[in-house]
Amino acid sequence: MWALLSRSAILGYSDMKTLIIWSRRLIFPFILIAAIVFVLTRDSGRMLKNSEQPEKTDKEFPAGQPQAPGKGNVAKEYSQQLDALKKSVDKDPKNLSHLTMLASMLMDGHNPKEAIQYFERARKLEPVNSSVLLDLSVCYAQTGNIDEAMKITNVLLTKDPKNSTALYNKGAIYARQGKRKEAEQTWKKLILVAPESHEAKNAVDALKQLGKME
Repeated sequence: MWALLSRSAILGYSDMKTLIIWSRRLIFPFILIAAIVFVLTRDSGRMLKNSEQPEKTDKEFPAGQPQAPGKGNVAKEYSQQLDALKKSVDKDPKNLSHLTMLASMLMDGHNPKEAIQYFERARKLEPVNSSVLLDLSVCYAQTGNIDEAMKITNVLLTKDPKNSTALYNKGAIYARQGKRKEAEQTWKKLILVAPESHEAKNAVDALKQLGKME
């Protein structure tokens, strides 16, 4: 049985620390008790283009950069950081850096529904920000809104047709919708356009899983 993490899991990898570092922003299909299970994550290893980087701010929050809560509980420090960010974006609604930071904290804290609100606000400020679109699509998928997740993924692919993360996610969404042929075609395209990417390696594993389902 495949091990499930709330936001981090990868086919064929056992080192969870390494796995979590680079396996984010992906939608992964797994065979688990005769069903396809999706684990939604974000890709922390992906670097934004310079034009997408939020402006730096001199505002400080408790204990520096926000940290995700530990499993089973929400640390006091995390809550303080969350509150500070909410107050910040209330005072400065156009602060893209703090909007995305807050949304990411909520996403990491297993609260995708609330995270969507802030990612959508960030999206209004930068409609084609790849980072925001990827996270927003994953949050929608986590809440069960697969159609919206696909819509946003397609927006990103219109901007960047070879985005390996978006291509993998599109294939995973097709698989969840039961569209096996479309999922297979999308993953094969990913392998063709970005053969050395981690997402392509995951696509190979996913295609093998599709084969086992036949």
